Amino acid sequence: MVIDNVIEGGGGAGILVHGSAEILRNRFQGSGPRGGGPPNFAAWIRAGATVTFSDNRIDGWRHALHASGAKRVRATDNITSHFLDAAIVVKDSELPTHAFGNIALSDDEQDLAVRITGPQGVVADNERRAASGDPPG
Repeated sequence: MVIDNVIEGGGGAGILVHGSAEILRNRFQGSGPRGGGPPNFAAWIRAGATVTFSDNRIDGWRHALHASGAKRVRATDNITSHFLDAAIVVKDSELPTHAFGNIALSDDEQDLAVRITGPQGVVADNERRAASGDPPG
């Protein structure tokens, strides 16, 4: 369990999950987002991993959460700012992904709060809102 921390950086990942993790109520402060080079994810969820990612505040990472081939992903009630393209990205999870209540702060109307390819469970109430210029609370 990773709860109530401030995680700062800008490298490959703020947190790298290979097994299972509950990542709750943290603040991720990146130095980007960085468009090229190695990954730049607040939470990088590897193949076969299980994660609950909830009530986090993320600023300055390419993606708040990036999962590819994970066993199970649940992402709820996160607020992300200063990201690229999609705040939460889940590709081809083994079990249906649940993602709801996530907010992406961006003035680019093409940006997304959540992008999921593969099985989906409850995916609702995720939205992009205009950025106010302030990082998430």
